[in-house]
Amino acid sequence: MGSALMLAGAASASPLGKYQPYEGVWDSTVALWDAGFAPLEEIPAHNAVLPNLMRERMAEITGLSLADCDFTIDNTLSAGFAAAEVTEKGGLHVASTQAGEQNAICNFGALYSQPFAEWLMGQTDAGADYGVLFTLWHRPTRALVTAGNTAPQSLAHLCNTTTPSINRLYVMQNGSGLLPGSALIAGQTHNALDMPGVSAVGSQGWSGAKPANFSLRSGRVFFNGGAQGGWATSNYNKAGSGIFYRAQLDLVDLSEIAGATLADKASAMLAAINTLAARDFAEGGRFHGDEFTPAATLKP
Repeated sequence: MGSALMLAGAASASPLGKYQPYEGVWDSTVALWDAGFAPLEEIPAHNAVLPNLMRERMAEITGLSLADCDFTIDNTLSAGFAAAEVTEKGGLHVASTQAGEQNAICNFGALYSQPFAEWLMGQTDAGADYGVLFTLWHRPTRALVTAGNTAPQSLAHLCNTTTPSINRLYVMQNGSGLLPGSALIAGQTHNALDMPGVSAVGSQGWSGAKPANFSLRSGRVFFNGGAQGGWATSNYNKAGSGIFYRAQLDLVDLSEIAGATLADKASAMLAAINTLAARDFAEGGRFHGDEFTPAATLKP
């Protein structure tokens, strides 16, 4: 059992309602980490608990315990091929080596709990049940190596660990696009080096075969930096580096945002999230002017 992380400051509530204590969330938001609302004092250890800022809403919808609604840290940095830091504005910066000596998995990220991943797997069949929208605020700080890389590292996914590029609810591959199971919206990929932005993937169901369960941690990744899971060996010495500022998962059906269809709702939600991110990354915003160690210095 991991220990709960110490946060540097308490999140401030807004008058948006019972299920909406933070900007950019709806009644549909079941998973949220935000570097500004819940900043960390240091890089957490492997298996530490990362609090889900929407854990009460997830618990109400799923019937799971609050403990099963938090995230677990996946930290294999001790392998020595990646390094991480907390930036001046609270972002999580993960730098992965491209020096040519990597021969083992080395990553940092956060995982959904096994009970939540299995609950969601049972609620997301193509054309029925819940559609999902996953959004990631991030800033690439070193480009991935594309030469000879047939499977660029995933930044976030819920998938079968057997051929995840085919068997998935969603996969957000760094630099090579989005892999929804049954596409809900077109989504968007952010790759611009040294520029913050939002990547998003929306899915209305699984593609291919579901796993029997989610006992394998590598199939239920909330966000990730460095070589990990089924993509690892393809990304030894090739994974990109970047800063994570926010990750969010919504069950689109439950959103109160206006829209005649799930696709309309997801598109409206993504537009609102893009607007919020643009404000928070612009001058005067929460994450503007962030200071961090260059990726090549943090991990050559």
